[in-house]
Amino acid sequence: MVAERTACLGGKPIDAVARRADRQRRQASRDMNALLRRQAAAGDKRQWPKHHCEDGKKRQSFPQQPVKCAFVHDQPLSLMASNVHGQKGRIGCGVTLSRGPARMIRDAMPLTLSKADLRLASSELLTIRDFLRLAVSRFTAAGLVHGHGVTTALDDAAFLILETLHLPVDQLEPWLDARLLPAERMALAEVIDKRVTTRKPSAYLVQKAYIQGIPFYVDERVIVPRSYLGEMLAGELAQQLFGDEDGSLMDAPSSVTRVLDMCTGSGCLAILAAMRFPHASVDAVDLSRDAIAVASRNVADHGLEDRIRILQGNLFTPLKGERYDLIVANPPYVAKAVVDAFPAEYAAEPRMAHLGGADGLDLVRGIIAGAKAHLTAAGGLLCEIGEDRHVLEADFPDLRFLWLDSAESEGEVFWLGAGEFDGRVRQGV
Repeated sequence: MVAERTACLGGKPIDAVARRADRQRRQASRDMNALLRRQAAAGDKRQWPKHHCEDGKKRQSFPQQPVKCAFVHDQPLSLMASNVHGQKGRIGCGVTLSRGPARMIRDAMPLTLSKADLRLASSELLTIRDFLRLAVSRFTAAGLVHGHGVTTALDDAAFLILETLHLPVDQLEPWLDARLLPAERMALAEVIDKRVTTRKPSAYLVQKAYIQGIPFYVDERVIVPRSYLGEMLAGELAQQLFGDEDGSLMDAPSSVTRVLDMCTGSGCLAILAAMRFPHASVDAVDLSRDAIAVASRNVADHGLEDRIRILQGNLFTPLKGERYDLIVANPPYVAKAVVDAFPAEYAAEPRMAHLGGADGLDLVRGIIAGAKAHLTAAGGLLCEIGEDRHVLEADFPDLRFLWLDSAESEGEVFWLGAGEFDGRVRQGV
């Protein structure tokens, strides 16, 4: 099932040209991922190419072209309402930097700014448009990696600026020429500088991330949430998969009363599941005590303490005797060699939130092996595993995996109904 692609921050549809381009990028991502794995297996510890990492956990990524912009005599870049590749912008308004007959920003923009430079920037730059230009210039010059909910320097800059100013992250254009107060200008200059100098994901700097427009608190104790399962639990695709119409994964989704979120992290999927299934109680499990603390905060922020129970433990260990209509799982699934080669943005996240063993699928195997004992007769397992479906199918040849597509993925999430497990799961694979 393939949902219509949506803009990464605004949720507005993008045309068919953009979807075709995305398919091409995903194929390039797979090719790059295979190359990186071969290099890692051969002992090559070099860092990933800086523009070849869209999402360190999900797809280790497609090559991106650095944005070529006019940067002449230190003048701000112009903005125009069209994408540099001739497509709509991905921040919901289509505003991007224009190309110009000038040298690359990375040749002109210093990687670090002194405190005096920051004070000068906060006094000379007056509007959101000015700071957007500064951020994109600096991010491009520094070769930052973008993949924590955004895929370009422009999207990253827009998110960071709007969130810092407490503005809607799906609306950039109305605010572009808004003049800022001195304190706001200094705050933007500092947070842009921090993104460059620390290389931490923007979500950590503003302690906020969104899935399908729903906000969640995040910090460095948890991975920045960006699971494909978010789209499958909220929005139009969720209605297809778990609605009462034909094509639903379950016979009676409205009768779901118990849900398990395995490897909950920040708790975002447990919260989305509680919203999707209003009559269900949800258990959320994670091994990390730090993650449990963040998940508890998010559950409280969304007022769901009476419906979501958070448990600390290894996979199914704290769930003896419990059965669920739906198990949702987004476990760590990145191979050790790939994690060892992470760029700084992904290395800033908890290592255990990515590391899935030598080939990345150790925890996925454990979830499959234990799911049967914890599913109701009409239940099912929805699990994200990345790009190695062929490995999983070889490990479990008797299981009939149903591979699902989302707007951002192809065959990286599987569904197994409870009936598929009857006598078919080889324990200890």
